[in-house]
Amino acid sequence: MVAPLPDWMKPETDDNWDSEDVAPQVTSYSFYKDSPEGEVTLYYDDSAHAYYRFDADGNRVEIPGVTTVLQIIDKSKPLMLWAVKLAIMTIQAGLHNADGSRKELSTEDLNWLLNDARTKHSQELEEAGDVGHIVHGILEEQIKLAIKNNNGVLQPLDFPPTDERVKNSTGAAFEWTQKHKVRFIFTERKVYSREYDVAGTGDGLAWVSSCDDPSCCSEEYVDRLAFIDWKTSRSMRTTYILQTAIYRFCYIEETGEPVTDTWVLKLDKETGKLTSLHRSPNTFEMELEAFLAALNLYRRMKDVEESIRVDKAKRKAIGKAIRDEAKAVLKAEAKATSIANREASKLATKARNEAQKAHYKQLRADGVPVDEAKALAYPKVEKTAAEIADEIVDEMMGNLRASAPTEPTIAPIEEPFQVEWELKL
Repeated sequence: MVAPLPDWMKPETDDNWDSEDVAPQVTSYSFYKDSPEGEVTLYYDDSAHAYYRFDADGNRVEIPGVTTVLQIIDKSKPLMLWAVKLAIMTIQAGLHNADGSRKELSTEDLNWLLNDARTKHSQELEEAGDVGHIVHGILEEQIKLAIKNNNGVLQPLDFPPTDERVKNSTGAAFEWTQKHKVRFIFTERKVYSREYDVAGTGDGLAWVSSCDDPSCCSEEYVDRLAFIDWKTSRSMRTTYILQTAIYRFCYIEETGEPVTDTWVLKLDKETGKLTSLHRSPNTFEMELEAFLAALNLYRRMKDVEESIRVDKAKRKAIGKAIRDEAKAVLKAEAKATSIANREASKLATKARNEAQKAHYKQLRADGVPVDEAKALAYPKVEKTAAEIADEIVDEMMGNLRASAPTEPTIAPIEEPFQVEWELKL
């Protein structure tokens, strides 16, 4: 979809890597700087969470984001089950005292409890989202410091977070990086595929080695280039793998560097347990194909939505045209009627004037004096049109009464019935 560039959309920076500056409202990112096909510049609107580029004609072209594309895949079932379970637990807790006895609740208190249960999942998700955002922020900051000062090796926090959930998550992340001898190269980098015209943000690229736990690393290896993605959700979702697969492809397509692995690391905020999902080169093609299938569905759905929008606009325009035409016809008819009435009035006035003039001439020819002839031919009208109309109606009704029969015109009915009636008008 294309749209003209708004006046406020002016690039503030042209840096594709990390920056210590506060992100502007719209930021530009450059890709394929050394490509013979030419450089590509993307713009990211932070407020709309949307990517754009410009075509050869200067039109703004929307670029789908990776996470937006993957929303086409329904992941609601586990969330629905969790929300129902949470609502039931909230109601059970609200109906009983600490000793297990049943609470006596008023109608108002019961309604409050049911409403709390209904919205409990939203409250939990909002709180979890806040914690997850804090965890991501701390990890991003510490990785940047590690890249700058310690060859990409993450160090323990000098001042551990006071929130136990944040402390558990960041602690688990640090422990995993130590076990796998992780050396970060970058974090929070924008990636873009020229081939598939899709963009996203990678959590990190790093050198990773296998650990000594065979349930985690089934093979031994040293310093393999891997994309790393941190997650603080409740479950490990398949879409995370598709997400890292396209990040990996974008980076390889632009740089040519052999990124061989991806790691999805889910951090449990409550327990501090880290669940890892490692993907090797053997599954990369399958995972990329799965993402591209989702991307194709996303774009076809956009096409369908646009087609429906255009069709709706056409039908709306046709309906408006029909209504406008009907209004125009009524207006034209009203105008024609008004003109006809005016012309009829002019003709009637002209005919009356000519009749009065002829009457006057005839009176004068008959020897009637001038003043008398004028009075007879041009009588002074002191009554209104309504009064004159009433007089005409009264005259007509009088004529009808005068011509009505005074006796019944039908044969008399035999006794004991006697018909007596009077015509009343």
